[in-house]
Amino acid sequence: MTVFDQELIKLMNYFEQKTGAAVKDCFYDTLGKLTFVVATGELGKALGKKASNLKDLEKRLGKRVRVSEFAPSRQELVSNFIAPLTVKDIEDRGDGLVVITGGDERVNGLLIGKQARNLRNLEWMVRRFYEVQEIKVV
Repeated sequence: MTVFDQELIKLMNYFEQKTGAAVKDCFYDTLGKLTFVVATGELGKALGKKASNLKDLEKRLGKRVRVSEFAPSRQELVSNFIAPLTVKDIEDRGDGLVVITGGDERVNGLLIGKQARNLRNLEWMVRRFYEVQEIKVV
């Protein structure tokens, strides 16, 4: 069960009032980026025309903000969290292992990050919703 502090509750309320999109979760990831996870089908509403809602929120808070859409499966959620990067395949191999088949070296490098920080952060975010032991990039 997730416990929200007052700051996150205020941010969630502000975001919902500003965008009209239902917020499913809100958190600071392991890299310090504020992330809003909106209900399935509400990403467009949350971002606004030409991402105006996102830009306004970043300007108001003075922080980088990620808005992602919840998904009913691990693969789709991973895909939503790594967007706008495109990969060849995301495979759920069971036992909590998710394998991402990247595109080129640049995409793989962005997915993994320096000392695998981005990959560990992705695992941490997905674990908020689904059981996952490890995410690998091949």
